[in-house]
Amino acid sequence: AETAKNELAVSCTTIDGLQKLAAKLEGDVEFGERASELIGRLGAAPRSLSKLEERVEALRRALEDVRARAAQQRELDAALHEFAAVVQRGEEAAAFPMPWEDTQEAVSALLAEGEAKAEALKAKEAAIGGGGGRLGALMSAWAAAQPVLGALAR
Repeated sequence: AETAKNELAVSCTTIDGLQKLAAKLEGDVEFGERASELIGRLGAAPRSLSKLEERVEALRRALEDVRARAAQQRELDAALHEFAAVVQRGEEAAAFPMPWEDTQEAVSALLAEGEAKAEALKAKEAAIGGGGGRLGALMSAWAAAQPVLGALAR
């Protein structure tokens, strides 16, 4: 669309020159009628240019929107991945607690990190959408591990 717009802009410059020449010939007895007809036919191109410029701008805005949504989706995917790692650590600690590694402080820190990431993900997902199924599964797994983790943290 951008290329077509640029080519049409060049054509409009040529058309402008032709319209000026046709305007000079309009009063001529021999070429006046043809000149008037030419002016009428050439007038459509500049109108098309403004429509094409509007279309190019609309496409540019749409492309920016698509790129912004893709960036938001990448951020959501990264946050989901980070939360999945916390959920996995929580599930391991809940299923196979090791007293030398899963201390009260470590489990409390894990619970705090998981809660913070879960809340941030809920807000992000609500703002942009797109994480529903994976987020729901992770939240269920996190909720299942929390009672055991809470007991270990005491």
